[in-house]
Amino acid sequence: MTAEEKTSLAGFLDLASDYLNTGFSQLREPRVFKDDSDDSDENADGETGNIFSLPLAYLIDEEEQKNTLAVIFGPLSDEKSAAYLDKMLASIDLYRDKNCAIINTDKSEDIVSFTELHINTLNPKVILFLDKDKMPHAIKTETPVFTTHHPEDIMRDGTLKGPAFKDMKTLMAALAFLDSEYAIKTKSLLKKYSVTDPEFAARVQRLIV
Repeated sequence: MTAEEKTSLAGFLDLASDYLNTGFSQLREPRVFKDDSDDSDENADGETGNIFSLPLAYLIDEEEQKNTLAVIFGPLSDEKSAAYLDKMLASIDLYRDKNCAIINTDKSEDIVSFTELHINTLNPKVILFLDKDKMPHAIKTETPVFTTHHPEDIMRDGTLKGPAFKDMKTLMAALAFLDSEYAIKTKSLLKKYSVTDPEFAARVQRLIV
């Protein structure tokens, strides 16, 4: 990305954040950006570099935006974590190229404004934050918010797999309650994971109502 493109994108994000928060454009010190080096886009094998270096919500077209069931926020700095997250989401029938968006917060200076902007842009049914200890509690939204362990932590500590899967089941139950099409499509999975258990369903319902 060129310095000019970065300046344009930063200006758009700042302006959108200002109007969402105060309704007025705020004065800011000018930022200085540098062009990305050519080798930052490709590795030694010629493969594409980090696909999570941009706020992906702005690469989603209008049709995909309407189908966004979940938005996942978290710092994703390597492909292993990203691939593991894809597997976690696929276990409850969520895919970032179909019905959810993954937003990298790794380089965000103002996490609250950054996340609120994407939430308002995509209008998801649920929000998932990676890393239970670092969720920005100041975020203002009526959308149900959930947390789970970061993929890096799960890969490092296998004992977190169980709790993380329970988080995924809770997220799945919430989506089934909030979106009838998703509930119908995932009916067999809901039964397999015992998400239809009355006590479990009641606990989830209390979280989102």
